[in-house]
Formats: sequence, structure tokens, C-alpha cells
Amino acid sequence: MKLLILGLDGLSPEVWREFFDPEGEFDTYDLTSSIPISGPAWTSIYTGLTPEQHRVYHPWGRDDKDYQTHRDVRQHAFWNILYANGISIDAVGMPITWPASPVRPRFISGFWQGDESYWYYPTEKFPGDGFKAICDPIWWVSSVPESCPGWMERMYVAITPEEFLHDLLWAVKAYSAFYISTCEKCDVGMLGYTHLDRVLHVYYQHLEPAAQAIAHAVRGAIATLEPEMVLACSDHGFEERAEHPGQGGHTNTGVLALRGFPEQERTEWHTWDVAPLVLSVFGQEAHSQPGEYTVREYEELLDRLKKLGYIG
Repeated sequence: MKLLILGLDGLSPEVWREFFDPEGEFDTYDLTSSIPISGPAWTSIYTGLTPEQHRVYHPWGRDDKDYQTHRDVRQHAFWNILYANGISIDAVGMPITWPASPVRPRFISGFWQGDESYWYYPTEKFPGDGFKAICDPIWWVSSVPESCPGWMERMYVAITPEEFLHDLLWAVKAYSAFYISTCEKCDVGMLGYTHLDRVLHVYYQHLEPAAQAIAHAVRGAIATLEPEMVLACSDHGFEERAEHPGQGGHTNTGVLALRGFPEQERTEWHTWDVAPLVLSVFGQEAHSQPGEYTVREYEELLDRLKKLGYIG
């Protein structure tokens, strides 16, 4: 694997340095998000566009007034460009990536919403109901998007903080094990962790055990997959809210951490700087012409060609 990309939802530079990289093996920078909400921030990370350019403002990238959804964004995500240039992509759980993009060997959307047939690609690689159970406490999955954030709201009133943390950290281990055991040979691996964000929203006092468990899983994935280069980034940070003790709120500062990259001359980074950096690893640049962030029609065309017998 040439490059492993870790999407760490809600991770601040301070937490990264203390729990994930205490030995300073990574070059770590503050990653500024002008709108520190999952939908716009991750869309900027993936496309290299500012929120004003991609016009995704909803936390989940859904229809909201005149705002766009991800499928409306008129620019390719960096994985679309890489795959079009012969770079293989194995992506699981990167936040705000539903519906799945048609890249191979695999793309499993993070924060799955609604139609299951667009949760994963290719369609014959259904990850299984067991994986869906692992993801339930992570992604707020729901076949009825209007019911989200179902799991978190239900669990917050139904179980104790200790039970909440136990279930979530179990999911961390199972989720990482799934990716490591099923990852196929590829040029770019992409693995999203949203677990810390889930904890800090409601139980900020459990920051330390949650960060330790997630950091352990991340280090294990890196050690097992042995990528030449690693890029870790987050959409925003967290801090405890004075008006709601024990609960956290978003900050504008996430993290960009690099290992195996050439020394970077710049010190200031914004969310929309990540995609060009990823593309530069493979000598690619963002397309000047409009593209599509997600391409559902491509998958539908393949299915029709298979049914007609033109392809196997």
C-alpha cells in the first residue's frame, strides 16, 4: 500500500499528539475548518473546494433549503481522479461518503443513509449484516434518514455512560479488525474513525479512555497494513462546553498529520488543502472541468451491461 488515509472525525491536534503520536513520529499541523461541521468540512477535505464553492452546509450533506447534497457537488473527489488514472482505492467508513463511489477494489460509505444498494461498491461485495451491526453505534445508520441520529439519541436515554462507552469501544476493535482482515491489495487505503466524535458529543469526561482505545486501533492498523505513507486528518476538534459540563462542542481546528511525506514548506492548512496534497502523491492535480462527487449512474450502467451479457 502506497498511502493509508485515516479520517478521524472530531479529533483535535492536542488529542492526536497526546494519545495517537506521543513519540512525534508524524509531522503534525493544525487543520482549520471555516465551517466545523461534518458535511461541509469533509466535503472540502475530499474535493479541495471551499464551502462557498461546493455549497454543502448541512451536517449530513442532505437537501436543506437551497443547499446541495454531496451527489450535487460539481467536482470530483480525490479518489475519483486517482481511480480514473489507474490508482486502486479500498475505502471503508470515511465520514460523509454516502452514496458510495464506483472505485475498486471496494468503497463502503461512512454515515450510510437510506438506500442500501448505494452503501457499498461493487454491489456484489456486500460486507454482511455483522458489519452493519458494528457500524450502528458509529454512523447512526438508518434506512429512514429522517430518523437519524437514531442510535445515539436512543442510547443516550436508554443506557448508562459506562454501557455507552463499552459498546462504542467494542465497535472500535471489531471495526478495525474487519478492515485489516478484509483489506485487498491496493494503492490507497482509506479508513474512517468517527468513534471519538460520538463519545465527546455526550460524554466528554470519557475522552481519555476513548482516545486511548481508538489510538490503539489506529496504531494497530498502521503496523499491520505497513503503508509507505500515512495521512491522518480530521474535520474539526472538540472542547468541553461550559454551559453543558460533560458534553463537548466543535472547534474550528482539526488535525493534519503526515508520515513518509516530503517536508512541507507551508505551516497553515485548511480543509480544502488536503485533496491537492493527496493527489500530489501520485502526480495528479484536481480536474479543471466539472465532475461528479458520486457517480451512481456508472454503477447502474454496469448492472445493465451485466444483465445484457456484454460483461461478466
